Amino acid sequence: MPNVERQLHLALVAWRALPAVLPKTGTKVGGLETGAWELAQGLKHHAHQRVTFITEHTRAIARTQINEVDLHVSVNRWKDMREDFSKSVDLVPQLRIKRFTWRLLYQFPLLFLTRPWRPPDPRRLAPDPRLANINCDIWACFGVNQDSARIVVTARDQHRPSLLFLESNADLTPTDRVDSDAPNEYGVTAAEIDICLTQASAVVCQSHWQIRQLAAQHGRQGTLIRNPIRLEQWAGQAKPSDGYVLWIGRYDNFHKRPLLALEIARLCPDLPFHMIINGSSPEIEQQVRKTLPANVRLVEYTPYDRMPEVFRKARLFLSTSSASHEGFPNVILQAAASGTPIVSLEDFDDFIESSGAGYCSDGDVPKAAQLVQSAWDSGTQPAPARVAHSLLPFQQTVVAQQVAELAMRVVEG
Repeated sequence: MPNVERQLHLALVAWRALPAVLPKTGTKVGGLETGAWELAQGLKHHAHQRVTFITEHTRAIARTQINEVDLHVSVNRWKDMREDFSKSVDLVPQLRIKRFTWRLLYQFPLLFLTRPWRPPDPRRLAPDPRLANINCDIWACFGVNQDSARIVVTARDQHRPSLLFLESNADLTPTDRVDSDAPNEYGVTAAEIDICLTQASAVVCQSHWQIRQLAAQHGRQGTLIRNPIRLEQWAGQAKPSDGYVLWIGRYDNFHKRPLLALEIARLCPDLPFHMIINGSSPEIEQQVRKTLPANVRLVEYTPYDRMPEVFRKARLFLSTSSASHEGFPNVILQAAASGTPIVSLEDFDDFIESSGAGYCSDGDVPKAAQLVQSAWDSGTQPAPARVAHSLLPFQQTVVAQQVAELAMRVVEG
């Protein structure tokens, strides 16, 4: 048994997560970022570990500790420009302009000049200099991506272990060639995927499907640890009669799939839909705005600390996410914890069906619209005791203890 009484120093790296910590610092935050921050707080308060949460921002942040979690913010003044540039230009496997904007005329030369100060390519097995001076016992990274590959490489260079937390079923999409430079739809190459999944000291899976897929694809035994949620933060109340159908996601056509949500909204013309949607694909955004039904309200961004109120005001939560790309969506947990009935095109590790938190249409869009209309008209609420029991493995206290014990086992070898 690991010595869980010993205090470890865990360094959690989530470069884009600062808006989950300090909502006024940005307008984009997703499940990876909010989940990483929830885990950091849980480890500090419930597993009594020393935790450093590492992220970045375009300017220096004076705060060095929040909720007793050490905050390390790396300054990346070109962060926003690089993200905007990446929406218009692909650099691998070769330079390709996806869409032209006048901003490219100054972004090209400025980003070229800053190239010497960028983090090294993980495929060259070079450690990340931004992490060189952080003295931790174990590193943690989130999702199979270039950032995680770089963290795994850094950990190996420092002779320290690393934990990789899977964030999506797409993290385990099979690759044809490990030496391929062609990125997948998330911009991740096969080499970066291989670094993450074969060189991390331990892999944390969100679902039983991920456990099976990791074993079949890489011959590795993953550890099942659920996403953390503070149930008291999302505690529900009686649903308002003048609420709305809530949808949360981003502009894409393969993962969150907002165009399918619009199809459902058109089939329920008398119901109000409230869509909180982050920027991703300019092409999909254009399609959404061009075909927006009159009963749908688009909201660009809602700070994470206001989301419990948004869920409490909703009468239903609609998910059009693809189970092929999702892991276990935090928004499904948040809806269940707030007592908001769920209608989903697909289920996630059988949670919706087994918990009684809502209804699944098995990919059938018209059936999903019928379920939305029926649930709205009937006002049926999930059984609180059944849902609460299903949420027990996701409690922040439980998850934090499981992660602390896994980290100790990995550190002690």
